[in-house]
Amino acid sequence: MNSLFGYTHQLFIRTFVSMLALLLSVSYAQANIEVHTVNTSQTHQRIVLDGSIEAIDGATLSAQTSGVVQELLFDINDFVQEGELLLKISNEEQAASLASAQAQLARANASNTQAQLNWQRLKKLFPKGAVSQGSLDQARAEALNARSAVDAANAGIVQAQKAVSYTEIKAPFSGIVTQRHVEIGEAISPGQALYSGLSLSKMRVITDVPQRHLALLQNSESIQVQLDDGSLLSSEDFKVFSYADTNSHTFKLRINFDNVDLKLIPGTWVKVRLQGPVREQILIPQSATLERNQLSAVYRIEDQKALLTQVRLGALVGNQITVLSGLMPNDVIALSAYAVLNQDKE
Repeated sequence: MNSLFGYTHQLFIRTFVSMLALLLSVSYAQANIEVHTVNTSQTHQRIVLDGSIEAIDGATLSAQTSGVVQELLFDINDFVQEGELLLKISNEEQAASLASAQAQLARANASNTQAQLNWQRLKKLFPKGAVSQGSLDQARAEALNARSAVDAANAGIVQAQKAVSYTEIKAPFSGIVTQRHVEIGEAISPGQALYSGLSLSKMRVITDVPQRHLALLQNSESIQVQLDDGSLLSSEDFKVFSYADTNSHTFKLRINFDNVDLKLIPGTWVKVRLQGPVREQILIPQSATLERNQLSAVYRIEDQKALLTQVRLGALVGNQITVLSGLMPNDVIALSAYAVLNQDKE
């Protein structure tokens, strides 16, 4: 019973399709229809993808010492130059530590000077038998210890100076402030975020390339992106990730640019244009195509009839469109599909 129903259903569909084809065909001999002969052209395969711009260099500056915020010299969206002072932290404790380290160094230098003089004096007396070997050895050890104390005191000075320098936060690169995390008068501790910012000098465009288009990148020497104003930028510095996203099955593509003219703005969209090698393709006027129920078709002229023929279309090239399947070179098609429809209605 099921097989009989299936056969009847298939027969109904075939009969319906045949009747539809007859209804959607008109006499080419009677109609004034302009035609187009299908041929191949040497074209580049092209696709356009959406891409987003992001800064290559960005950072969040964190406190490396404790204290109270005394000055905030920049705010969100301000432009800063590399090395400019962003923030000041109270430095009383750090300055006191530096002064203590300097005093320790002075004491170490004085002790070292005395120890070195004593050792040199005993070295001269030892050959005369005026001092014992034990006294000489002890003087030498004291001189070495005094020298080590000076080295340690110098290291303490360096550490104390760094602690003082940590109370002044400077911009690591030229760019804009994107976040300010503290307020004046706020007590901060090491590791606490202070400012976030990004550099405008180097940008990258990020896009996702479908697996079927990955071959377009294999022999590409440069990639173009199109901005909102229609201008094109090219870059030879790009990288395709070696693995695909497990959900979308696309490959991440990064294209780096030197943002000399500051045309690339972080967070905005651009069009990424990928172009493959030259190959033979069938191109037909876009006016020859007809869209019905998510299917594409053209009217192919055969035996004095304009027959509706399904085609699979590809990318647009100017006012023409690529035909991937459904037509062969030297096929004759109606130049305007809608003109055929209107003729049929008459």
